Amino acid sequence: MEQTGRLLNQRLISVERPRTIVLSSAIFVLMLALALIGLIHPPQNPMSMSIMDRFAPPSSAHWMGTDEFGRDIFSRLLVALATDFAVGFGAMIFGWIGGAIIGAVAGYSGRWVGEVLMRLMDAAYAFPHLVLALLLLTVVGPGELSAVFAIGIFSVPVFARLTYGSVMEGKHLLYVKAAQSLGGHPLYVLRRHVFPHALPTLLVQAASSFSIAILAEAALSFLGIGIQPPAPTLGGMLSDAVNYLAESPWMALFPGLFLLLTVVGATTIGDAIEGRVR
Repeated sequence: MEQTGRLLNQRLISVERPRTIVLSSAIFVLMLALALIGLIHPPQNPMSMSIMDRFAPPSSAHWMGTDEFGRDIFSRLLVALATDFAVGFGAMIFGWIGGAIIGAVAGYSGRWVGEVLMRLMDAAYAFPHLVLALLLLTVVGPGELSAVFAIGIFSVPVFARLTYGSVMEGKHLLYVKAAQSLGGHPLYVLRRHVFPHALPTLLVQAASSFSIAILAEAALSFLGIGIQPPAPTLGGMLSDAVNYLAESPWMALFPGLFLLLTVVGATTIGDAIEGRVR
């Protein structure tokens, strides 16, 4: 009876997992499509002000209403999504590349070099991430590239640990030892045999790092030290809406909803990938 229950539970999980992947992928693709529209051609000029249209509620002219300067919130959200996606992808790629290089060097080098590099990564990971981002942005100044660097450095220790573990595990696989015994160059063995072994785990972390980067950028912009106005960002729009929640709740509702859908879509994709890996 217990075995039958386990089999039934496994079947239910196997049925739910594709549904989760499809739903999360649809949400993420929708957000990405909206970001591309904002990058290429938003419906209205996101910078255009109109005092007569201040705090206009959602209508056919302004689908998500207007803000305190009469700017179209929907168009600003599309541009903000494009900016946040650029920062999220940039920070994730920065962390992936930097962490993969450090982890591979630590795993393939001698024991002393690997231990030193991993202890440095542990120290970096233990440092409060948001405080580190605040410090870096204070030093290098606000801006999109600065945000990518300040946020992406969060992910370097995580990707380094994952890559290091995969390299240490992969070094003992039979086909990796066979490639080494045949005279394969270490870089070739890493690229051809070890990294493919680590790829599923790194993809899961990539989805998580993207979500963290989006949230971190929103937090920094909300505090006023991220990407500066008049460039719209989700966090900046939420910060602007704080003073007008009573009279214009849509100013906070729609940026918060877009932020939620983007993070949930990316995170759920990572969870679905992790489930397939296991």
